[in-house]
Amino acid sequence: MMRFYRQLFSGLPREVWSLSLVTVVHRSGTMVLPFLTLYLTTHHGFSAREAGGVLSLYGVGAIGGAYVGGWLSDRVGSISAQLTGLCLSAAGLAVLSSMRSPLSIIVIVLLWSIVVESIRPANAVALAELSPPEVQVRAFGLRRLGSNLGMSIGPAVGGVLAAYSYLWLFFVEASVSLLAAGLLWTLFQPRRHTR
Repeated sequence: MMRFYRQLFSGLPREVWSLSLVTVVHRSGTMVLPFLTLYLTTHHGFSAREAGGVLSLYGVGAIGGAYVGGWLSDRVGSISAQLTGLCLSAAGLAVLSSMRSPLSIIVIVLLWSIVVESIRPANAVALAELSPPEVQVRAFGLRRLGSNLGMSIGPAVGGVLAAYSYLWLFFVEASVSLLAAGLLWTLFQPRRHTR
């Protein structure tokens, strides 16, 4: 199995591996969203239906975030767009963890979803810019593998943290977002990527 993966991903540029590493780190911090419904129902008195509505609103924000991420990538560059999204995501989590009223929670979840989901298209743009056309399919495959690996870590760790306190989910995910931003900054030093 390892030989298969080695053959599949050998020869990819260093930048593709670096961007995929950032994806693994960022996605391994995904903890709040999988437990958001439980958090809202147990800590804020939302009904299951209301919590489901908030989660649906996250999906609406994700659609807007896809547009914002592409738009921002065209304006400031894909690396800077990701840095902005990662840092604002950490800030959004800090704010969300301190919200008490249902309306404020709903508004912050919507804004946070736009910010978080803007990172994905910016990451895809960076990957397309940094990989030659002949290896782009494999490059996107590596990024997807990294995303899935991260998503297998984040919710599992989140489940352990939630047993102690839901606030740990916000703190750890915000910290991981900042860690991913620092890693991205270190590996790429913000530069303008334009088409």
